[in-house]
Amino acid sequence: MDVDKSLQQLRDTADRTLLQDVVFSAEMERQVFERVRRTGSGGKRGWFFGGWIAAAAILICLIGWAGSDSISEWLGHSGRAAGSPSDTWQPSQHVTGTYEGNPFSYVGEKPVRIIAGEMYEGQGQKVMWLLNGSFASTVQIVGTSAAGEKVELGSWSVGGPVYDADGSFPSSIALPDAGVWKLEVISAGEPLGHVFVEVKGGVSDASKEWLEPLLIQYLTRNKAFDGVGSPRFASVDIFGVEGNADRKTVYAWALVESIGKEGDEYVTKAGVSLPLAFQIEFGFQLASKGSDYRVVSHQEPKDGNLYWPSIEQIFPAKYLKQVSERQGNVEDLHRQNIEKYRQNEESGK
Repeated sequence: MDVDKSLQQLRDTADRTLLQDVVFSAEMERQVFERVRRTGSGGKRGWFFGGWIAAAAILICLIGWAGSDSISEWLGHSGRAAGSPSDTWQPSQHVTGTYEGNPFSYVGEKPVRIIAGEMYEGQGQKVMWLLNGSFASTVQIVGTSAAGEKVELGSWSVGGPVYDADGSFPSSIALPDAGVWKLEVISAGEPLGHVFVEVKGGVSDASKEWLEPLLIQYLTRNKAFDGVGSPRFASVDIFGVEGNADRKTVYAWALVESIGKEGDEYVTKAGVSLPLAFQIEFGFQLASKGSDYRVVSHQEPKDGNLYWPSIEQIFPAKYLKQVSERQGNVEDLHRQNIEKYRQNEESGK
């Protein structure tokens, strides 16, 4: 497979996953994180040769938060609400309305509504805001979790009417943790209205679409995996993404193999299955695109008695169960590698 071509095609189609009229580039993702402030937050190395595959895990840790001081005073120095909100918070209702005979769907109720897809922890999400009533030309967005944590989500200039709204603006936001969040619009220092959203754990399909090819490209080209042989094929299971606008870490399980055929059977000639932490940075000049994300390094667990303790050092605690469950359970990743080998054969490479 032509990995570079595949990456380019995925980048070209990434913005069609939600709000097609809003561009969500890597640069916009950087701007999202620059706006956001968040406070507070025995085994063996899995090389194998021939036979079936030993277990291991890939690790990726992405997303730190920094941003504007525009409403720090409103938040307070602690970055948390004075008291925890009610545990009875529920996501706002999805509604289908009509405007001039044309249907449109939104979440919430006037004076603040949004048009958005599913939200995932630590991942940028495009949101179209619909405002009604009287409001300033620039507003701020503040997110509050059901546990009482508050994060600034930036200042945004309000544009003209959309549908039955008096004003609107597109934004990109990222919320750090799963659960129900209140998104509040602040106008001239006063709350205008809010909407409740559910943030899911894990990694969205849209994020996987650009992350997986990026990681696979790294695994099939990096010299650290030359011992597997050539050509080699890689598949990953991404657990999560954390970090900040400039540097991200992706947590995943990876299987890298060289594959051959014996008669009608596909066999693994050599391979490695292990947990890794991929460090991704923004700003490299790529031949196919200007500034973008690129994997620059990785971490892997140590051997022997230090295997699991080193995993606990690399992975956040919330991913350890997934790592444990992946050990010795990579048949699906092996099947993906076999399919890539077949495609490689068909293309004559």
